[in-house]
Amino acid sequence: MNRLLKRPTKPLIIPLLLGLLLSGCANQLFYHPDKEDYRSPKQDGYTFEESYFESEDGTKLHTWRIPAIGEEKGSVLHFHGNAQNLSSHYAFVSWLPKNGYTLYLFDYRGYGKSEGVTSRKGLYQDSVAALRYFEKQTEGKTSPRFVIAQSLGAANAIVAIAQTSDLKIDGIVSDSAFSSYQAIASEKLGKSPLKLSLPLLVSSGFDPIDWVDKLDGTPIAFVHGTADKVVSDKHVDLLYAKAKHPKLLWIIEGGQHTNALTTNREIFIPRILRFFDQCTSNDFPENEPEPSPASDS
Repeated sequence: MNRLLKRPTKPLIIPLLLGLLLSGCANQLFYHPDKEDYRSPKQDGYTFEESYFESEDGTKLHTWRIPAIGEEKGSVLHFHGNAQNLSSHYAFVSWLPKNGYTLYLFDYRGYGKSEGVTSRKGLYQDSVAALRYFEKQTEGKTSPRFVIAQSLGAANAIVAIAQTSDLKIDGIVSDSAFSSYQAIASEKLGKSPLKLSLPLLVSSGFDPIDWVDKLDGTPIAFVHGTADKVVSDKHVDLLYAKAKHPKLLWIIEGGQHTNALTTNREIFIPRILRFFDQCTSNDFPENEPEPSPASDS
């Protein structure tokens, strides 16, 4: 489950945010980790490996590797959203190994079995470290590397990939990303007078809107639901407009937060697999395609 800055009831929001303002902790509202075990790849008949790698500051991060079934077509690194841990988000991408893709999942600091305490800079460092770990694990392979990233994970992935241009990623799927931390916080504050104090409540920095145009030609497919109550579809409009070609926009009419790979799996699994093929064959239209809608039924 992804739940960015979950809004409290109206009688509580102003005193809560005032307290956060005074304590300087509003940035922590973005993170909802836990340590529970939700699902194992063994339940889907997969073998898998658990290991750890180090973030930039030495924090140990937990990871899973699930080998492809049959001939490997490529490898995929998954960046999960802001709640729970990799064992709950695994369900979004559990279909990849049986479709020929080796799957890598990892937990940010403070999530699941990873060490440390959540912070924006820390999660950025973890995202860069995950990309470098992914590169090392797939070194020497001729098959392509892809990223599927969701919600907070998509925000982190866009920034980290843009700032590590020495690493080759063949394509990105960005599901339900927000454009900036202050923009999503502004939405949650609504008409509250605390909006005037937004720069003090939530800092800027590591915002995907500042980096999405610096992906160095890496193809990116954005997916977002028009009824997303966690991250409104205004964010994907901003990100898509600023991103450079090759890019795609998949709109789910009536879609909720990150449900492209839940209630819309039958549509989006084939669409993502086709996107991966396009990335490796450079089979993109010369002109930027029009946004493509999908039914949420």
